[in-house]
Amino acid sequence: MTQIFNLRKIGISFVMLAVVALGSTAVARADSFTYNISIPNAGLAGSPAPYATVSLTLVTVNQGSTPCSPAAPCINVNVQMLTNASGGTYQLFGNGAGNGAFGFNIVGSTAGLTVTNLASEDGTGVASGFTFDSTGGNFDGWGDFELALQAGPASDAHDFVTFTVSRTAGFTSANDLFEANANGHYFAVHVAPTNGNPTGFATDGPAPPQVPEPASMILLGTGLAGLAGAVRKRRNSKKKQGE
Repeated sequence: MTQIFNLRKIGISFVMLAVVALGSTAVARADSFTYNISIPNAGLAGSPAPYATVSLTLVTVNQGSTPCSPAAPCINVNVQMLTNASGGTYQLFGNGAGNGAFGFNIVGSTAGLTVTNLASEDGTGVASGFTFDSTGGNFDGWGDFELALQAGPASDAHDFVTFTVSRTAGFTSANDLFEANANGHYFAVHVAPTNGNPTGFATDGPAPPQVPEPASMILLGTGLAGLAGAVRKRRNSKKKQGE
């Protein structure tokens, strides 16, 4: 009877472990996701969403001359402007206080923070037409953001921009650039429609689904495998006793 009771306790323990592991996957962080920019301010009222996507990818190998490693991962960012459903496309532009091109935030420390590998359809580095602004700023209608990219006027707008973000301690997840500001927004994009409609600012839409970390799934698999092993051991023991 004691052996049966112990086996039941083992089974219950592993079931609880499996439940905890499954619960963990619901809040686990992703290493890559794409986010929709689909909420306009008044300036874009005549231009239908969505306006852009923001893709974040955690990387653990050097990105050009930017050192990235498993010990100190970086995050690659891609801001891709989209087709305007009412004609033409949307482009990215803007420079100056309250008038920047792209606003974003960071989770945790900014020690050693750098933005490198700036690129657009016009080229890389300075030729991309973008510069990094570590002071961030206000994006009309969507509040203050910790960090920003500055670009040129609407007459020199861009289809996309990509860049790499690194810092001394590295990042643990792509979600480390997924931080809401005081107004509840994660990103802001300064939008120029190419069909002649007025320019304006747009911000994020629904939150992206989170991808379970591999470690969480391994934990679940280990717990279930252990439970199966305990059951097999009990069955084998009963067979030997019956011989």
